[in-house]
Amino acid sequence: MLTPEYLNLIEFNDVVELYNRLNIEITADIISRINTMNDITSISKKQMKILLQTNGTEVFNEALERTSLLTRETKNALKLLFENMAKEDIQGYKELYEYRGKPFKLSETQYNILNQGLKQTNKVLKNMTNTIAFQSQQAYVNAVDEAYMKTVTGAFDYTSAINAAVQQLADKGITLKDKLGRNIQLETAVRRNVLSGIHATANNINRDIEEDLGCNGYEVTAHLGARPTHAEAQGKQYAISIKDASKYGIELWSDVSDLWEEYNCRHTYFGIILGISEPIYNSKELKEFKNATVRLNGKEIPYYEATQRQRKIENNIRKITRSIKTLEKAKLDARAEKMQLRQLNKELTKLCNETGLNKDYNRMKVAINSSTKLIKNGIIKLPNYEDAVIPKEKFTKYALDINNPKGRNKAIAFQEALGYNVNNVDKLIRNIQKNLNKFNAIEKSDKGFGKQYEVLMTLVGENKKIANVKTGWIIDKETGETRLTSAYVTKKGRKKNGN
Repeated sequence: MLTPEYLNLIEFNDVVELYNRLNIEITADIISRINTMNDITSISKKQMKILLQTNGTEVFNEALERTSLLTRETKNALKLLFENMAKEDIQGYKELYEYRGKPFKLSETQYNILNQGLKQTNKVLKNMTNTIAFQSQQAYVNAVDEAYMKTVTGAFDYTSAINAAVQQLADKGITLKDKLGRNIQLETAVRRNVLSGIHATANNINRDIEEDLGCNGYEVTAHLGARPTHAEAQGKQYAISIKDASKYGIELWSDVSDLWEEYNCRHTYFGIILGISEPIYNSKELKEFKNATVRLNGKEIPYYEATQRQRKIENNIRKITRSIKTLEKAKLDARAEKMQLRQLNKELTKLCNETGLNKDYNRMKVAINSSTKLIKNGIIKLPNYEDAVIPKEKFTKYALDINNPKGRNKAIAFQEALGYNVNNVDKLIRNIQKNLNKFNAIEKSDKGFGKQYEVLMTLVGENKKIANVKTGWIIDKETGETRLTSAYVTKKGRKKNGN
């Protein structure tokens, strides 16, 4: 079975983050195009049409190429996601396999169901390629056209109109149409399709397992903070037939089955053998789940209401973080957005401190690949190396500070080996940034603050000498920022494979 906790964990998975990064890259490219345009107020409508058609085609082609390049990464990430799902899902049936005396493993039929679900979900994402390119083109055309109309009508000056167009693009990113014709974020469309594929595949595997094991009932998972209509029915066992419902004194499955198909529901259900399968939760625990409250601003409120407030803030944090990354990628000022982000983080911290809720860092992170990836020459790159932050004070106040007792030896080593000191620290930082993608990133243990990596680099210094520099990095769990944590000269050499 897939628990609510597991589904929450995989909601913002590697596939979603791949497309989130794509969204940021395409949007930033469009913003850069718009921001560097010459003043369009003096051109005719005919000239404007030609401009939009020419540049729009370029945007389409570039977006198409970027999206197409994701195909292999998407397929690999999706395969891993589905395989892990199957391993997690079958665990709920272990005791029934033992009870029936059957081997605890997926059958050939169930593996076929898994592969078919994976294939179908991958196909859905692959079919989005042209749609993403077209919507990227439309985003560019609409933004420029709107800015043009604002200026020629005199409603805005040119600079204000362009700034407004840029801000709107940064906030919205690339949007697609859902089945109801509504505009939704690219990452939302991907997330829905992936989770829908996961749910459908797990359900199909489970139904085959249940038939094989002779299950005659279902049990629903349970969690704190369920919506009120679900809290009443969650965690219980249900009979498939009227006869068994009467025999065991429980409700009929058909009376509640529609509840778990509702949008954004995290509940799943799994097959049981009535009279044999022990319920996971007792009535006391389910009552506590249903009636759970927290204290906020001096008042008791339902746990569900508190989690909805938390989710709203976290979604806003994710949205504003994406805007920041987009603007920074386009080399534009994001100070106002960073101020908003700080305020939202304060608001979230206050809410969580008062209610005792835990922050969902997975929901708030943006455009972070959870694993490193290979490039053409076989080097494993540091995730987000293009945007990695190198705090200057790491060198000026420590690694290059000859007066710092703890950093003195490192400072001497940098000076002697590469000719770097506090007076030319900017050159060292540029040297690290320029060469960061040329050496393998080795993933280290996560100590609770975010994934850590080590990159052993060979640098040519200001004195033209060559030395190895070991750098440490962290992907901050709270902000999603890839940041340098340490750097020092080492005699340790790299192995022939790059590290």
